[in-house]
Order: sequence, then C-alpha cells, then structure tokens
Amino acid sequence: MKQRFPRRPREATDGLQFEILKSERLRIAVLLGTFALLTLVNMVLVFLPPTGFNPYQMLFGDRFPFQAFTLFGVFAMAYEGVLLALVHLAISRGLHPPEKMRFGNAFGETSLVTTVLVIASYSLGPEVALNSPAVFMYYFFIILSTLRLRFSLSLFTGAVAALEYFALSAWYFRESFSVPSEFAVSVYPCAGRALAMLASGGIAGFVAHQIMGRLMSSQRLMDERARVVSLFGQYVSPAVVEKLLSRNTEFSGEERFITVMFFDIRGFTRFAERRRPQEVIEYLNTLFSRLITVVNAHHGIINKFLGDGFMAVFGAPVSGGMDVQNAVAAACEIARTVQDLNAQGIIPHTRVGMGLHAGQAVTGNVGSEERKEYTIIGDTVNLASRVEQLNKKHRSTVLVTEPVYHVARDLYDFKPLPAVRVKGRRTPVKIYRLA
Repeated sequence: MKQRFPRRPREATDGLQFEILKSERLRIAVLLGTFALLTLVNMVLVFLPPTGFNPYQMLFGDRFPFQAFTLFGVFAMAYEGVLLALVHLAISRGLHPPEKMRFGNAFGETSLVTTVLVIASYSLGPEVALNSPAVFMYYFFIILSTLRLRFSLSLFTGAVAALEYFALSAWYFRESFSVPSEFAVSVYPCAGRALAMLASGGIAGFVAHQIMGRLMSSQRLMDERARVVSLFGQYVSPAVVEKLLSRNTEFSGEERFITVMFFDIRGFTRFAERRRPQEVIEYLNTLFSRLITVVNAHHGIINKFLGDGFMAVFGAPVSGGMDVQNAVAAACEIARTVQDLNAQGIIPHTRVGMGLHAGQAVTGNVGSEERKEYTIIGDTVNLASRVEQLNKKHRSTVLVTEPVYHVARDLYDFKPLPAVRVKGRRTPVKIYRLA
C-alpha cells in the first residue's frame, strides 16, 4: 500500500503557535504604548493652567477625573506590562498558553474601556460619558483583536464590548425605555452602537480567520518544500521542487523507467594528492556548481555526490516523457562546459567520463523517521556505473548503452564499440560512444 509524502503536523502546529504568540506580543505592545501615551497626556493636562490652556477644565471644571484616570492608566500599563512579560517568556521557552487564558484576557482588556466609562459617568454624567470619544476605545480593542488570529476571540471581544456598553446604557438610561428622551440620554442610540460593536467583532474575526488561513497555507508549503529539499538535497532545481509540490507526488517504493548518468573526474586522486584541501574543495565547488546547473536545466536531479563525481537521474521523481533525450543532451552540455572551463583557465585541465543507461529501477524513501533519503536501486544503476568506468579503457567521454542509443540515435552521432562483459551480467553489453 502506497503512503503519501509524510507530514509532520506537530512541527507545523508548533510553528503556527509561535507565530500566534509573536502576533499577540505585538498587540500587547501596541496597547501598552497606547495606555502610556494617554496616561502621559492626562498627567500633562493635570499641570496645565485651568484657564485658556486646559480645555477639559474649561468645560467641566473640577469635575474632570484627572487623578482617577491617571491611576487607571498606571493600572492598565502594569496589566499590559505583565502580560507582555508572560508572552515573551512563553515564546522564549516554547510554551503554549491555554485558550481559556486568552479568552479571559480578552474579557479583562475589553472591560478596561467599560471601567473608563464608569469613571467618566460618575464624574461627568452618563450622558457625557456614553456619548464621548472614549466609546471608540472599544473599536480600538476590536481592531487589535485581529492580531490574535482567531475568529472566536475577535467575535468574543466584539460581543463583550457590545454587552457591557449596552448594559451601562440600559442602567443609566433605563427611564428612556418607557419615557421619550433626548438623543443624548436615550438607550436606543446606544443599542445601535452596541450592534455596531458586535458586527465589528465579526468582521475583525473574519479578517483574522483569513490571515490565519493564509499563514497556515504558507506554513504547510514551507514545510513541504523543506522536506523535498531534505530528500533530494539543496541542489535540486526550483522547477523540480514546484512540480513535486503541485503534483503531491508519492515517494514510497515504486518502479519507474529512468535514465541514470554517472559522472567521474579522471585522475582526481593524483590531482588531490598535489593540492591543499582548500584548493581541492574550491575546484570541486567551481566545477560542480556549473554542472549542477546543466543537469537541472535538462530536468534531471543530482541524486548522489560521489566525491569526485555524481549520479544524476532523469525521469524520477517526476518525468517529462523525454528523459533519455534530456540525459544525453545534459551529457553533451557537461562535456562542452568542462571544455570551456579548461579553455578559459577557470579550472586546472580536467578530463571527465560519463556513462548512461536507461531501464527500470526501484525508487523511494530509505532511512528512518529522523533522516530519509530518496534512493534509486536496481540493475539500471549498477550498469550505468560500470559503463562509466569503461571510459578509461576506450579513452572516451560519454558512453551509452543500447536502450539509450535506440531512443537518441537519430539526434546524435554514436559510434558502436565492441560488446563488453560486465560484472553481474551473463550476456555481453552493447555500448556506444557519443561522438
């Protein structure tokens, strides 16, 4: 039974929780800064001369509760400061606060606005307080609730704001239920504002839900991409990665028709003996970086690096239907690239050999849960490796087997060579030299 490419929902969930906590930290920091600014403004107004400079004292005289608002601001800053410290601690230690705490915090923060309205109603009268700009602080909390990235929390914030504001207006303006009242002391406009708060909570929740959905999609895509790269190596081309992601390809054991290329640097052992390790690594990186680009451009992947060579595969894990032709084209371009690098003096004079064979092979993930590798197993791989080694005997650059020759013979010039006996094969193998 085939298994789909494994997912790690636990890691994805941890990543999302971490992003939620960072968003929560930002929201709390904004609130802390807002309360600090309002408290500072309130304290400045306390010390302004009452005549001509302090509009609130000009309007309300000594009734304006500067001291009460200052104490409230200090309390609100302390509350948000503690929350900020706790969230920062949770992020640093990888902890996930319980959902009940998040709802309790939403209730407590939204109730801060209600507390302001109660203080203002006691000092200035409910007709002033419940129609003052302070009411818009509810919307400020509702808007910031989108940073909680939960629809339910945003809707809950809007519902708490609506219920508490309506409850205050119903208490203070309870006579307006039975007696016609002026707009400023009527409960009905307040009921309209409460409904607007509830609707705002729903809209904020919708926005938070959309942001969270996109965040989850991005997290899944990044997780899938990281797993593909971990299986096929960082040298796999972006185009192949995109194909694997879009096709939701299965990587459990399966048999595929593939073309295998083995590449080897001639005389590398002698070269490495006469060079410093840094020079050897720099040489290999310079050469392989160019050749990886060639393989990727012809829709292949480098499956393994073999010290002074590599094994490239065309037709797995995805096939474009022209795998043999792509492999031969890649071999030709690799040969030209090495010649160009030699001619330009970018690398020391280098000779290479390549062997190509096409056939059935078993492909799939091999390893443990901690470390898996996409592996290709079968006689096709073994024969391609042994054909590559024959380049030394024939002083050739590219040798191919009969299955490759039959597909590409009309596109390239091949020279037949005497059939050879290969270890593990009873019958001689026909090989062809790419001219």
